[in-house]
Amino acid sequence: MEIPFIHSLHRPLNKPLKCTRWVCEFLVSQDDIKSSMINLEFFYYLVKKLHKTYSTYVPDEYHGIPSKGAIDAIFTYIQSVSKSDLSQNITSILQNKKRVGIEKQIYSVYKASSYFVNLAKDKFKLIDEKNNLTTNGKNLLEIKTGSKFSLSTKEKEFYFERVLECDFLIFITHCSFENIQIKYDLRDATEYQYLFMEKFYSISHFNFTTPSLENYNTVRSYWIDTLDVLNKNKKLRTKYLNIIKSDENFFKWYEEILENIKNFENTTFKKNLKYLKLKKLFVVEYDKFVKNQTEDLGFVNLHDLKLHLHISFENFQIFLNQFYEEEKRNSKIFFSNIVNSVDRRQRFYVNKIPVLKIKIKK
Repeated sequence: MEIPFIHSLHRPLNKPLKCTRWVCEFLVSQDDIKSSMINLEFFYYLVKKLHKTYSTYVPDEYHGIPSKGAIDAIFTYIQSVSKSDLSQNITSILQNKKRVGIEKQIYSVYKASSYFVNLAKDKFKLIDEKNNLTTNGKNLLEIKTGSKFSLSTKEKEFYFERVLECDFLIFITHCSFENIQIKYDLRDATEYQYLFMEKFYSISHFNFTTPSLENYNTVRSYWIDTLDVLNKNKKLRTKYLNIIKSDENFFKWYEEILENIKNFENTTFKKNLKYLKLKKLFVVEYDKFVKNQTEDLGFVNLHDLKLHLHISFENFQIFLNQFYEEEKRNSKIFFSNIVNSVDRRQRFYVNKIPVLKIKIKK
């Protein structure tokens, strides 16, 4: 059995875990509902629920939950029209690409409500195909909940298990790389996590770029913080480690990931640490040159870049070839050997072709 992972997450609409409880509570309140109507009906339910909540409490930050301003405006609008007219109006708003005023707010909240349903149904499996609560969905509603938007201790443990069931590979990997980040005093370990996923789990079809992985990790980081998964040293808290150990598959996957991370740390990571730091400086200096130039159409002289990196010609040559091979899948990289005046400086070679300038199109 392959270690499961979620292929994509919406930032920020997949952040609030508690919204999946609201979906379950909504379904319990319904006698029967068609799949084609669940998003629309939950949209009405969500607006009314949040309007009532916001009348006594407003959070400092929403983290994917519709804002009080949007909810109040939509609630007032809903009260002013019949439900049949409202359904037609919302269908029209969803189909119309040009939205103004209240239409934008309705579309935004409807989109959020549909993502909440998706998180509960497709990712956490709290709802089955017939829109009935699964055993886990029923178990969730039996747990005493936290007030307003918070989670109780038992809810946190419940959601931790649901996250592991659908996203064990990347969630636990992300937790491990948070530890690596503080261990090596890195500003961001996302790129190393990307290399790890590609090397040990061949996630090339995931089509990760660093920005998209950062977006997905924004959601996972919020889950980690919300559930209080890691201690101050960025290691799994004992109670969560015990949950992993209590499940045969979880523990097997956990040991595999830790062994692979240890391997990665001792080989690929240490080897690439120097390269990745050099790459970051290289890109920063390249962007500075492009920003300040008045001509040359984005091409920057490689000797100028080498000078700012403070490395030898030979080491820069090695770096340049590695940079091209590893970055060409994410960016368009162009080289040129054409100069406006005679430049007798030694050429660099990329794939055995002499080059003097570089242009990067992201």
